Amino acid sequence: MNGGDGGPGREPAGLGSWTWPHLAVPYSEHLRAAGLSAGMTRRLVTFARARWNQWGRWDLTPAELEQWLESHPGRKEYRYYLRRLFAFLHEVGELDADPMAAVVPPAIGRPELVAAPQSMLALYEADLLEAGLASGTTKRVLGFARGRWAEWGTWDLTAQQLEGWLNSHSRPRERYYDLRRLYRWLTEVGAVEANPMAALALPGVAHQQPHPADNAASGLSRYELYLVGRGFSPATVRTRTRFARARWAQWGTWDLSPAALAVFVQRQENPWTRSTYFNELRALYRWLEMEGEVRPNPTADMQRPPLPRARPTPLSSDEFARALHGTSGNLRAWLMLGYLAGLRRFEIAKFRGEDINATMIFVVGKGGRAWTIPTHPMLWELAQEYPRTGFWFPSPLRARTDRPITPEAVGNAIGQHFSSLGIAGATHRTRHAYGTELLRSGANIRIVQELMRHESLATTAGYLGVDEEEKADAVQRLGRALSSPGPRPPLRLVGGAS
Repeated sequence: MNGGDGGPGREPAGLGSWTWPHLAVPYSEHLRAAGLSAGMTRRLVTFARARWNQWGRWDLTPAELEQWLESHPGRKEYRYYLRRLFAFLHEVGELDADPMAAVVPPAIGRPELVAAPQSMLALYEADLLEAGLASGTTKRVLGFARGRWAEWGTWDLTAQQLEGWLNSHSRPRERYYDLRRLYRWLTEVGAVEANPMAALALPGVAHQQPHPADNAASGLSRYELYLVGRGFSPATVRTRTRFARARWAQWGTWDLSPAALAVFVQRQENPWTRSTYFNELRALYRWLEMEGEVRPNPTADMQRPPLPRARPTPLSSDEFARALHGTSGNLRAWLMLGYLAGLRRFEIAKFRGEDINATMIFVVGKGGRAWTIPTHPMLWELAQEYPRTGFWFPSPLRARTDRPITPEAVGNAIGQHFSSLGIAGATHRTRHAYGTELLRSGANIRIVQELMRHESLATTAGYLGVDEEEKADAVQRLGRALSSPGPRPPLRLVGGAS
């Protein structure tokens, strides 16, 4: 087997139905259902996509896989990634047997992590940063992991041993969260076969008094770890942690009545801000109740603030033509990805050559969920100008070329370009235009919902613009249908039935 970019040394065979585009979504859903974090799910799906592009088949032998692994000695995590991938392929019936079972028996786990703790800790640090933890929190959590390795020299501890260790310390609750985060990750990467923390309850969960004020920082760090553990995106983790810190600085206590919290929400002038603050408070107090910090939860019976009707803001055809005219390079590509694929700015920023082929685009969207959408011919033509592997828009910082440009950089550049042309708004208006043009072209609204990757049809409706001329034409067509001779045309329902 060839370990280079050429892949295995025999022709593709036995592809079945599980080519990469067909595999992407079910594999992503399988990983999410297994409880993996959004960051780990993205990493595993990206790895699987790269392997398909390299090999073009899944029916590899244990010897071929072992040889490929040996050609990547610096990437210890690849063994675990392959084990996850081939276990799934075997489970869905694509492979009669799991070839990785003969490469790394499940009982062995990841011995290389035990033998090389520094390599393991470096990988742990990278995962913490990718999950969206602040640098200070990452440093503390990583320091905790280093301390435990220095103290124990192994990760193979039982639940009873970990419980005894927690009870021997003065601050077991904070250490409980650090251990839970660490062992969840160790289980994900295969360093331990089963998570011993799964059997342990939070120490002192019945404690109802709030922590002293000098313990607030550690409490908010636990909240941050909780959000990461739930699989929220890095942006959501940052936003909710920042909101919680601001509220503690403002109030100095969590012991507020439902009326006081309702007044705080209603004092916000912008209705969208009121809605956002309500959601942030609900999430925060749900966690505080789980921690035993508040009983009962004062937000449980609060009424959700009403929202104004969302008004779609799609670019008109003339505005998009003006925006695209005379552009080149990345700016032109960003506008086309927004207008012809409906990508959000963070999806544009991390777009890769492996994400597109002549028929399909692969997108990992909000919450780490994977989607596939058809490729517009103009985007496939655009793809010929960019690399077939790796990020299309790498970071301009010399030390960070292995990472993509930031979503903020994409949004700022498009916003400034629009402003120079007298066009309001920024990147998201191209996504509004994508949905609106799909509907105007005759697409059923359920199809538009799928292409825009919305869970709710109501969300899709908030993106679709309708002008006065279209309303008038729709009413006029009602009269034409009733006055025309012959049988009436079937009604076209939202669900596609007639």
